[in-house]
Amino acid sequence: MKKIVILLILLVAAVWALFQWQVTKVESLSETITHRQDYTRYLKQNYEPEPSEKLDAEITFWLDKLDKQPEGFLYMEKAAALLSRKYKLLGNLKDIQLSDSLLHKANTFLKGKKKINNYLLLSANAIGQHRFQQAKSYVEKALNLEPFNFSTMLMAFDAYMETGAFEPAENLLKHAYAPTSFDYLIRAAKFQDHQGNLDSALFLMEKAQAIAAQKGLKDKYLWVKTNLGDMYGHAGQFEKSYHTYLEVLDEGAHSLHAMKGIAWLAFSHDLKTDDAKEILSFILTQRKSPDVYLTLAEIAEFENDRKERAKQLALFEKETYEPGYFEMYRPSRVALVAEEEDVQTAIALAQDEINNRSTPSAYLLLARTYARGQMFDKALAIVENHVVGETFEPSLLYQSALIYQSAGLKHQAEQLFEEALQSSFELGPVVVQNIRLQLTK
Repeated sequence: MKKIVILLILLVAAVWALFQWQVTKVESLSETITHRQDYTRYLKQNYEPEPSEKLDAEITFWLDKLDKQPEGFLYMEKAAALLSRKYKLLGNLKDIQLSDSLLHKANTFLKGKKKINNYLLLSANAIGQHRFQQAKSYVEKALNLEPFNFSTMLMAFDAYMETGAFEPAENLLKHAYAPTSFDYLIRAAKFQDHQGNLDSALFLMEKAQAIAAQKGLKDKYLWVKTNLGDMYGHAGQFEKSYHTYLEVLDEGAHSLHAMKGIAWLAFSHDLKTDDAKEILSFILTQRKSPDVYLTLAEIAEFENDRKERAKQLALFEKETYEPGYFEMYRPSRVALVAEEEDVQTAIALAQDEINNRSTPSAYLLLARTYARGQMFDKALAIVENHVVGETFEPSLLYQSALIYQSAGLKHQAEQLFEEALQSSFELGPVVVQNIRLQLTK
């Protein structure tokens, strides 16, 4: 009898310990990550990595030389590279459009392989503007001039990934294999992430970071570190993600990307909507960044503030009305057009996006639009042929689940909802709330 009592006591103790561990685990997941005192000092300074005056002076220097020597293609190339960099900093389309124009003009003075570098920058510029088919066209011209040029193969990998040509992209990566190259490693990481191998992607990115640090490549080091901040968040390593962003800022990198990351942590993990809005509003004072309005609209939806949501979406539409920006933000504009019940226009825009990039996300955009117009058979066919089994993106899994549910396929919907819910941080609280609501139906 005594032994039984002892065993019961031990069993109760074990159950209690397990309960306490689970409570601790839940509490640790809900611990606050972001703290205003860590980052507010960065909200009070000019966030251009290079003072615009200095960059403008360099651009003017080369353009002045070009005025004096109109056929100076080297001056065109120098100015084009600087204008491309300025676009990345400030988001002004006029800069990258002038860069493109100068590169095209420079190539009229060049022959054969001497055109390759300009084609590569044109391809990179096109990707930056979400003109993915043009990016593919430019880099293929470079490939035709020198098929096994290392830089060209990597740029072609970028263009093929963006256009949904995943098998050719993988083949290029195999040909370009260089495990000690920063530029190779970050692309190998991208492909692993695409395949759903986040741990492998993190390993490769950390290896790239170590190489950049060892070689003193500051810009590349800070770039990869900022992207690691994103990936740590996707992996559920929120504290590490946050401190990685802070380290990037502390190291003197005026990174709006890192600030966006902190804003998302404040919103999605900590539910500190005021802090997130403060950071995002600051970013809008620093550069043209229409996607910030979408995040602000999402926060307003979470706060159940319909008026504010409508205001932010209107600002987004206004900001992206220009032709160049329209193409860049077409997926978001399609969703808004469909929301306004203009389904036929939305379908046409979604088809344009597939022509630009035949990726699972583009196909899902069309499927969502068909579903919005009650064309569930068409929506379901697209999801089953082009999305499910082709991507591990949680937002795409969530949207696919909604379409399955609309088509009456509850079991398939529940499976995808559960899978998407594993990446609740990436999805954000609005989507997470809706998934939980759907799972109760």
